[in-house]
Amino acid sequence: MGDGGFEPELRKVEDWLLAILRFAVTREQTDRAAILAVAADMDRLGAPVVRCGFTFFVKTSIEICDLIVSGHSSQDKAVLLRHLGKIENDRLRRALEVALELPRFDRTSVRTRDQHNGDLWRGLPCRH
Repeated sequence: MGDGGFEPELRKVEDWLLAILRFAVTREQTDRAAILAVAADMDRLGAPVVRCGFTFFVKTSIEICDLIVSGHSSQDKAVLLRHLGKIENDRLRRALEVALELPRFDRTSVRTRDQHNGDLWRGLPCRH
């Protein structure tokens, strides 16, 4: 977290992820409420007044919490893995994988957008 300008925001994201980890372990409603409180704070971060339209973290938190509680289907696990794949902190991501009994996320198997675009025109006829 070398960039001092983003450090408070990065810390908020880390606090949010730690709250999710705690809920994944305890499944307590008080821990779920703590996630939503941090998420609501993040949604209004930097806004001089409450932005009623921006609810990304609250919506994502509700989805993740619902999946944690009922996420036993392969589709639920796939959505959780998609969310976990966005976590850059390896230790935190692995802790969540263990708490949620999910397979370990393999970053090497993820193709970046640039790698994928190399095949964009493959198979199309050439235009002369």
